[in-house]
Amino acid sequence: MESYRAIWNNFFNYLKEYWKIKDFEKIEAYHVQAYMDYKIEYYPSKQYLEKISAALGKLEIALKHFAKNIHNEIREYDFSIRQTLLDEARDLNYVANNYHNRAYNNPEALINNLQNPLHITPLKNKHKLINLHTAPLDV
Repeated sequence: MESYRAIWNNFFNYLKEYWKIKDFEKIEAYHVQAYMDYKIEYYPSKQYLEKISAALGKLEIALKHFAKNIHNEIREYDFSIRQTLLDEARDLNYVANNYHNRAYNNPEALINNLQNPLHITPLKNKHKLINLHTAPLDV
């Protein structure tokens, strides 16, 4: 919830600065689109843009509940453009994929270079166990 709140606050500050909107109930889909486009310009990480999209989706739900509980009326908010923009950003590589594989290319060499026997034995056992799970089955 706290991470969504930080994104919401950032979004509200964006709306105040660029759109002069102070009443969050006046948010419309084109505001969400403009905000997502604004964020995509800075080449965010894939995870961060996914978090922004999810937070804006939760904001849509919160605004609907707010209108229902406070004003006793049903207001429609449709921020589905956020998912479209997220998908397009992924497809067009407008987001950074910061995944780094941390697996060693040659774990046997690493194990053989260790000095402390307390470190060697558990790693050998773990390596054997991993090989058992990844070895092809003889049928």
